[in-house]
Order: sequence, then C-alpha cells, then structure tokens
Amino acid sequence: MGNAGRETGRGAHWVRLPETPVLIERLAFVILAIVALSVFQEIVRYAVYDGEPYEGLSSSLSLLDVDVEDSIPTWFASMQLAAIGGLLLTWKRELAGVERTYGWILLGVVFVGLSIDEIASVHERLDRPTRSLLDIEGGVVMGDGAVERFSGLPLWPIPVALSMIVLLATLVPFLRNLPRATLWRFVIAGAVFVSGAIGLDMLQWATGSSSTDSFLYNLVTTVEEALEMIGALLFLRAVLLHHDEMLRLTT
Repeated sequence: MGNAGRETGRGAHWVRLPETPVLIERLAFVILAIVALSVFQEIVRYAVYDGEPYEGLSSSLSLLDVDVEDSIPTWFASMQLAAIGGLLLTWKRELAGVERTYGWILLGVVFVGLSIDEIASVHERLDRPTRSLLDIEGGVVMGDGAVERFSGLPLWPIPVALSMIVLLATLVPFLRNLPRATLWRFVIAGAVFVSGAIGLDMLQWATGSSSTDSFLYNLVTTVEEALEMIGALLFLRAVLLHHDEMLRLTT
C-alpha cells in the first residue's frame, strides 16, 4: 500500500515521494538503462577500439562504465545507498513501531558508509593490509601454478565478512522483532547485494577470469554492479513497504 504523502522529515522540512510501486518501477528502469548503456560502451570499446582505453572525445564513453569510479553509474549507485541511509536515519521512529530504534540507526549508518565506499572503494584498500597481516604475500605452494593463482585471490572479503558477522550478531534482537515479511525482504535484498559485492569477485578468481582487459571480465563486472544496485533497490522497497505498514497501523 503506497502513500503519496510520505514525509521524510518533521515540521516544515519534508518531501513527497511517489507511491512505492511507482518509485520502485522508475528506479528499476533507471538501473536497466544504466546497465544497458554500460554494456553498449563495452561493445563499442572492444569492437571499435580493440579493448584499448578511450582517447579524445571517445573518453566520454567511460562515463557510462559501471566499473569506473568517476562515472554516472557509480554516482547513481552511491546516491541510491545514501538515500536509503538518509531515509533510515530520518524515519527511525516511524519505522520502529514496537521494534528497537537502534537497529534502524545502525542500518542507516551502514548504508551511508556503503555510499562512501562506492565512491572511495574503501573495501579494496583492505586487501594489502590483510595480505600482510596473514603473511601470504607470495601465496601458498599447492602445485604447478598454484602460487601465482592463490596470490591473485582478493583478500578484502575476509575483513568485510568478519564485519558483516559482527553486524548481524548485533542486529539479531532487532531482526527478531521485525515483521516476518519485512525480515524476508531484507534477507533477499541482502543476499542479492552480497552476491554482487563479494560472490562474483570470488567467482572471477576461481574461474581464472581476473584479467581486467577482457570483454568477459567487463561483462562479469557489469553483472556484479547490477546485482549491487538491484539489491539496494530491493532493500529500499522493503523499507518503503515497512514504512507504509507502520503508517497504516498508526492511522
């Protein structure tokens, strides 16, 4: 049940959002367009420029690349995450109902952090210190060629996974008090997001598709970024539906 008069703040500072289905449909269309344009520019780069970096006026095509930090897709993904974080922090009391407010605040901070990471790639900066801490700079000898392959394994998922475990443990009481429908929507959204953020990186390494100068690699990266945006969209939908339900119960 959508609410065309949904407020994002108190007093005179508020904005109206479209009804939930309409907003989600519009954002889904934007994501589809972003992914399609990113694939298009990859086709152009490999069909016209033989996979070489763009030069001159053609360099503007990189603005469509989902795997480039200073690009339109990255800006959109970051703004999407920041918007979710902002809604969670603004609506914390309206969303809480009988649940614990701390969970919504913590989730809001996490999404703001994810928004920053989308631009600054903080998670990738964890790879080198993790590799040094575990003392596996050169890999582990497991057979012919195993050292080289293992040394290419991204290790940043280790501290990220540990952080996720701590976060989930902290949120257990909060999650247990959520309506079952909201909880399952969160689980599905989180699974989709994580499969893009971590799962495909590991798949790339496992299949040996780690070369960044191949068309296949860039297609896999596009799918990875698309899953992250879709996961964030599903989480936004879950938040909006939960907010609509809380409004229905209190009016």
